[in-house]
Amino acid sequence: MAPGVLPKPGTKLGPCSTPCVHRDCEAVRTTASSICPGCKKPIGYDRAYYQVEADDTWVPPGTAGPWHAACLEDQYEKHRQAPTPAAETPIGEAIDVGGDEIEEGF
Repeated sequence: MAPGVLPKPGTKLGPCSTPCVHRDCEAVRTTASSICPGCKKPIGYDRAYYQVEADDTWVPPGTAGPWHAACLEDQYEKHRQAPTPAAETPIGEAIDVGGDEIEEGF
């Protein structure tokens, strides 16, 4: 996925520089004023951002919406480097299966 960038108001591809009723302009302004869950600052203009969906399981619950690209990339690194849950029974340990013990992994 590639990040998006919101062009500044009044620029060739940006929203109108004065208040207007254009749906596209309103959508850009709304996204730009959205607060990034990572740093708690507005997304803003001319800055890379990602749109996170509610089913993205590696971000904290309730943080769907726009994220600054740098904040989301940091969040992904934290998720990627987090230790994975250890197996319940390490290889080579005995498991009680109702009276008979079985050695796992051998």
